[in-house]
Amino acid sequence: MSSREQTDAQVAKQLAEKIEREELEKRQALEEGDQEVARKLQVSMVLTTTHLAWRDVSRLRILYSRM
Repeated sequence: MSSREQTDAQVAKQLAEKIEREELEKRQALEEGDQEVARKLQVSMVLTTTHLAWRDVSRLRILYSRM
């Protein structure tokens, strides 16, 4: 292999590695974003469930207080 071919092969290898690193970083960023959305949804569901439970408790207190 000539010196030029070796240089071209090395540049191609470096470029491929760079592209792979960038794609990995993008996938990781997307995954982290997905995890953040999932956490927010989970918190929202817990808060909604808690709110509904307290609303039911309040209604029961009102009902029992009328007895």
